[in-house]
Amino acid sequence: MQYNSETTAAKTASPYVADLSDRLTALRDLILPKYHIGQVKQAWAINLANSILAGFAQQVNRLRNAESIRSSARFSADVAETEFATSQLLASIRGQDALELKDCPAYGAFQDLRR
Repeated sequence: MQYNSETTAAKTASPYVADLSDRLTALRDLILPKYHIGQVKQAWAINLANSILAGFAQQVNRLRNAESIRSSARFSADVAETEFATSQLLASIRGQDALELKDCPAYGAFQDLRR
């Protein structure tokens, strides 16, 4: 994927997180604006963001040596980049109410990764 307008500044994030961020940016800027489906787009964005956050948290929790990973600078950059890209996706969805990360049920588990 060559659409990397935002992740070029995030050199400290892991390649897979940078790729995820690139794909979310492309989804946000190139694909979603073409569809005007109101509440369906909001529900879809919340489900996608929730799946990303839950999957990230689940994979980290599966690692055996999670404490050493959680203390690394790269892990902190990965969490921050994932959170930023996901929140930007949600913020781009216009509707009656602004969408935020706190609207995702998995956001609590994702925040627990920082502790």
